[in-house]
Amino acid sequence: MTDNKIILLSSNPQGFRANEDELEQAMFESELPVQHTFSYYDNDDLGLYVGLWDTTAMIEAAGPYACDEFMVILEGKVDIKNCKTGAVETVTAGESFVIPKGYDCQWHQQDYLRKFYVISEHPSEVIPEQAVVDSIVKFEPSTDAENVIHYQDSKNRFIAGTKHYKSIEQDFAAVPNHSFIYLQCGELKLEDQEGACYHFKAGDAFFIPKGVVCKWLATETTVQQYVEVKS
Repeated sequence: MTDNKIILLSSNPQGFRANEDELEQAMFESELPVQHTFSYYDNDDLGLYVGLWDTTAMIEAAGPYACDEFMVILEGKVDIKNCKTGAVETVTAGESFVIPKGYDCQWHQQDYLRKFYVISEHPSEVIPEQAVVDSIVKFEPSTDAENVIHYQDSKNRFIAGTKHYKSIEQDFAAVPNHSFIYLQCGELKLEDQEGACYHFKAGDAFFIPKGVVCKWLATETTVQQYVEVKS
């Protein structure tokens, strides 16, 4: 899907589990799990994919991660093992994190998990021999700083962070980069050029393709986890 409009992500969209993902045994060290993917935005030219995904228990094959991926865990928890050191980091429901492209790791899933994801896998870029960070990057609670960048790739194309605003009043303007936002705190209103209005509250996630013209309004403090992907 590549509609040039503001896209609200649902954690349980209609038809989400209608079709199981096609999986190959080589992808796993465990037996094949059951997985579903609901895509909200696909852009093969940029290797940019935004959606909802779930899985039953499984262990993925170990190896360097093929993309930069931001995730919000909606249900369940996951253990990510560092293949070089053996260290294990756990991410639970309500937490967000990035797995850097090239990070040599292994996904261990003991029970059911569901997540929002933003994947950046540009077709012109190979998997690096060394990841930017040799670990996952968890979004720890941040200060009242206006903008905290938690992760960016080596080419400054994929940027993930947290923004705090006491209020927002921005007139119609084109969004400069593809933008995903997970609203942690507050309420946010957007309006596009066609007059469509969107009202987001804490816990909502949405995606705005580059070039969409909209205006923003928030009369109270908002905290936004975001991903920006440059063309």
